[in-house]
Amino acid sequence: MAPEVERHVGNKDFTRSTVVIIGAGISGLCTAIDLIKRGKCHNFIILEKSSGVGGTWNDNRYPGSCCDVWSSLYSYSFEQKPDWTREYPGQEEILGYLIGVAQKYGLYKHIRFNSAVEEARWDDADLKWKVRVQVSGGKDSQYLDSYEITTDFLVSAVGQLNVPHMPDIPGLDDYNGRLMHSARWDWSYDWTGKRIAVIGNGATAAQIIPEIAKTASHVSVYQRTPNWIIPRLDKPVGTLQRALLTYIPPIRWRKRALMMDFREWFFDAVVDRDSALSNMIRKTCLDAMRAQLPDRPDLWEVLTPNYSPGCKRVIISDDYYPTLGKEHVNLETRLIKRITETGIETADGVAKEFDLIVAATGFRTVEFMYPIQIKGANGRSLSDIWKDGAMAYYGVIVEDLPNFAMLYGPNTNLGHNSIILMIEAQSRYISALVSQILQAQMDGQNLALRPKPEAVTKFNEDIQAALRKSSFADPNCSSWYKTEDGRITNNWHSTVVDYQNELSSVRWDDYIAEGTGKSLIGKKKETHIGRVKEETLISNTSLLWGVASVAVALGGYYLKGSALLRGGRYDETIMYLGLITLATMEPISKKYKAAAVNAEPGWFDLEDLSAVPFIGLTKPAKLAANSSPSLNYSRITDPMRRSRKIKRGGARIPRNKRQSKSRPSASTVPTVDENDEGREEPTPSVELSWNSNNEDDIFDHFMSLGRPGAGLRSVESSVAEMEHIFDHIFGAGNENPLFSESDEPASDLLQIYGSDEDILDAYYVFIHLYYPILPPPERLPLYNRPLNVNSTFRPSSPLSLAVSAILVLIPHPEIKQPSTPEYTRLRRNVAHSFAQSALEAVEADLELLDSSSDPSRALSDGTQIIDRQPFHSKVPVPLEAVLALVILSVYEYAQRGNIRKMYNRAGQALTAAMSMSLHEMVEDDEYAEARRRAWWITYLTVCQGSIASGTPAAFNLYDPRFVTPYPEGWKLLIEAQQAILEATTFVHDLDQTVKSRFKASWISSRMTELDQQITNLLLLCRRSSLFLTVSPLDSPEKIASQTINQIAQIKLYSARIKVHRFCAFSDVPVFRKRHCDLQPECCGVESAIPSPPEDIPLPSIMKSDLPDLNFPFSSLSSSKICLQSALNIVTLVDNLPYPNPDHTIPLTLPPYLSNTSRVEIPRTMPTFACCVMQASYAMLMLYLKARSKHANSPEDLGSTKGLSTGFLTELQQNLRLVSKILANYAIAAEALQGMKEEVSHWAFLEG
Repeated sequence: MAPEVERHVGNKDFTRSTVVIIGAGISGLCTAIDLIKRGKCHNFIILEKSSGVGGTWNDNRYPGSCCDVWSSLYSYSFEQKPDWTREYPGQEEILGYLIGVAQKYGLYKHIRFNSAVEEARWDDADLKWKVRVQVSGGKDSQYLDSYEITTDFLVSAVGQLNVPHMPDIPGLDDYNGRLMHSARWDWSYDWTGKRIAVIGNGATAAQIIPEIAKTASHVSVYQRTPNWIIPRLDKPVGTLQRALLTYIPPIRWRKRALMMDFREWFFDAVVDRDSALSNMIRKTCLDAMRAQLPDRPDLWEVLTPNYSPGCKRVIISDDYYPTLGKEHVNLETRLIKRITETGIETADGVAKEFDLIVAATGFRTVEFMYPIQIKGANGRSLSDIWKDGAMAYYGVIVEDLPNFAMLYGPNTNLGHNSIILMIEAQSRYISALVSQILQAQMDGQNLALRPKPEAVTKFNEDIQAALRKSSFADPNCSSWYKTEDGRITNNWHSTVVDYQNELSSVRWDDYIAEGTGKSLIGKKKETHIGRVKEETLISNTSLLWGVASVAVALGGYYLKGSALLRGGRYDETIMYLGLITLATMEPISKKYKAAAVNAEPGWFDLEDLSAVPFIGLTKPAKLAANSSPSLNYSRITDPMRRSRKIKRGGARIPRNKRQSKSRPSASTVPTVDENDEGREEPTPSVELSWNSNNEDDIFDHFMSLGRPGAGLRSVESSVAEMEHIFDHIFGAGNENPLFSESDEPASDLLQIYGSDEDILDAYYVFIHLYYPILPPPERLPLYNRPLNVNSTFRPSSPLSLAVSAILVLIPHPEIKQPSTPEYTRLRRNVAHSFAQSALEAVEADLELLDSSSDPSRALSDGTQIIDRQPFHSKVPVPLEAVLALVILSVYEYAQRGNIRKMYNRAGQALTAAMSMSLHEMVEDDEYAEARRRAWWITYLTVCQGSIASGTPAAFNLYDPRFVTPYPEGWKLLIEAQQAILEATTFVHDLDQTVKSRFKASWISSRMTELDQQITNLLLLCRRSSLFLTVSPLDSPEKIASQTINQIAQIKLYSARIKVHRFCAFSDVPVFRKRHCDLQPECCGVESAIPSPPEDIPLPSIMKSDLPDLNFPFSSLSSSKICLQSALNIVTLVDNLPYPNPDHTIPLTLPPYLSNTSRVEIPRTMPTFACCVMQASYAMLMLYLKARSKHANSPEDLGSTKGLSTGFLTELQQNLRLVSKILANYAIAAEALQGMKEEVSHWAFLEG
């Protein structure tokens, strides 16, 4: 059963929830999505007092209701809406967007409508909140009118625009006509021909008045003080522009970023009353008023404010002033004395009769959380905490309210930009706090977090000091920004970017931790969250190239040469060609490359075209034309190779025609073939010894062991030879089978099978233990049943073909000498034939899915789009293509040593998976487990591509769109993969910092944070491993659960080596030089390095010109961490289980292929091979350091010499064990033979 936090609240636990969110508006929905995406928490409830989602956009349905922020800025950054119909969106369109978001992320099952929170009180003993809920409306209230929920964490997302404020005017209750508040509009009332009074002239009134004035007989506007009003300049967004914003994301990003920039620039106008920009706003507003009311100079004075722009909300409108100029519209500036039974009487005694009075008087904005009664620690009420005015730490965390957070809280409102930008920062921050509570809960502990009072006080004193100098504090106006005594409790005092930066880290020193789990916080200093960056970063050149790409596509239409265009799929072609053009242009990435070095993790996501390292993820040819606009396929090629054409695939060339194609001449521009740069450089010859004088060569060799793809041997087969064997296996009717009992000797037996059922059983025997991509087996026990004779069976499923490519590499149990060159070559070629056939089958499947109107239906209701029996009864047939691609990705890495093809397969799997919406499948049905495994194994495989290459992630690891639940038991493995990828990014950024001599101040905090993150995860892994005990006869699924934990630990220890590697070995001069790849001509002053002994291969002179690197660990501490991590990796890998093809207790360890064989059963799927090489690298460097000290130790220190000798011997023994482990893997993964040979040379080297 999944952990509690991963299950949504059902009927049985109706009154118990891990997290309770109050409100289903923009803030509540964003928090819920972050809990799912970032916190992996599904055990939450959203309590919404209304009958629908949307918050203020569900409540404020008055005529003319629309946003006063540009539509491009009014959507979540992770769910941007490219097709807004107007520059300023209307209420109905915004509400439709929010409903769509709630539906997409499966939030409705978490929401309880018509449920208002009356009271919330903190239980000091249980460290939990007790939330009292009042139920109203329909059948719900017939069952129960109220109940209480117990929760670990309470989030208020009610916002500031929540409770309507009715004016305190005598006689209001005596009025006999129709009375409405703008936030509670009654659309059943027809105001046509009616006399209407509008009390208020704020932003809401400015939208209502022009609409009702169109049909009302008379409208009187009661104004207390005038407002600054600037032109809205609203207009419809044309069809062409919407298409460009949809299909060319860089244009959308640029538009959104420019609007963000402008709004941030506008900040000075609303804050600094004396700024030139503020004066410009004054002039713009007055000029617009006079231009729109040219014949009404009598109104100019009464409509001109006597306070600075920004003191009150600046109103944006194009039609308010023209409406006031109409004959039937009257502006009343006289004070209201009272409301009569028939209308309004002013202070001078004049009374007017009205049919409708509209109270456009805003909300109770300074009474945060009203009318909910909150009682925190020791029973202290929120009203007592806020007796001097509302205040909170970052506007999110409140003193004496443990495990409580709020969005759009005190001092977080904006007067110049989109509030969604603030809400996202708050939601990310809250998720980081909730994650600690969840972690404690998973450990069987409880934890309460609350801010230190002094931290809250200091933060708010600083804010108030800044606000007192701002336009908000202008004494000439009163506004909903401030209390009666003038304290500004609503507005933020600076820019959005400043706020985002403030919330980009959780500083634990500012918190008090209580409960049994407080050790989780312990000595933590800071947790880095990062922020969403939306400032302009794309250059004009890049944008122009994006536009130019459309011209290319338009030209292509007339050429009629594209299959996509011939198929009538013009929009998709525009998008794809546009992205290709953008992806191949150097100017796009210049600013991003500089920013990425110092950027926070996760600062880019899949929508970002240029911010990531270009690792060559390609889109499958069959999916190229049918892409979801929300996905980014721009990372198609490496821009450093932009002079080459892009090879996108296309129709298969018949084999009999391939041979006739001429090879391009040397002058021909080469294409980006998957094989280009796919082979790693040949392993350097190791004709060296410990006493070698070739210092540079030996250190080059050492350093190469820590580099991406270290030790991988490229194994490329002759195409003709492979196709010859393919034709024999899969020739028409298989009339001349490759394996004939009469024609072929027994030495040609391969692990091929007579049915998909046998292949599936063999998968569970050999693959599932290490790579459990399929649901648990449906029958037990399982045996390996390879054929001893020829068969006419040919696998047709891409998944069975991909599995066969792995299985055929394992020697047949009847083969006595599987290591002969002939038999090795035979297995290699047949495996590659299977792999090629699998790839063709994948493309055929994806083409069928591509032509379907809704491929995801096949994953949810079993609809048969592909007419084929499933390989596994619980795996929908469309998933087989994705699973085949991830297996082929591992095949390309482990068997062929081709990292580029590994990338391509992983990228194709990711593209296909997201086109099927696997990343957002939250349904729970018979196919749920298969979908979850398919998505997360794809995620892991794409991450592995970045890890193997030593580059940062090609996508946002914590993309909030990834809501598919984890398969049971996979959480730690996924978090370990994320940790090692973050460590890889750290190494990459450190290398870039050293090379470019950037400021290195970020290194210390990031290194500390990563080490703490990894250490915490290791602790969780070790705890969970205590409950995992398996035997060779257990089911493959149970054994896999233990293996997953072991692999997670292997990755985490490898991540620790990555984090500490530079610090550990920086005292070896040549390491720093080689690690940073600094050339001699870039060097500065010579270092004063003692000459090492002649038998130690260290250069005697090194030059250095490095930035000032301050590590939080000493070299000795990091060296020790590397040592411990390396030894743990060796032990864990050595303890991994072996396949059990006969389902027996093995008599030897490792077991043999058969009773008559002396060949070890190979383990498979070595996705962590680079971790083994990291361990080998660390041990070799430690060996070198120890030898240096050993050689320099005085002869009379016998004990020291003895310890040193023992240490060296232990390291060498572990290196020999690594060699043995790699030798086992290399039986069925030839590329690892290169790793084995590298390590063996040094492990068995004497001297």
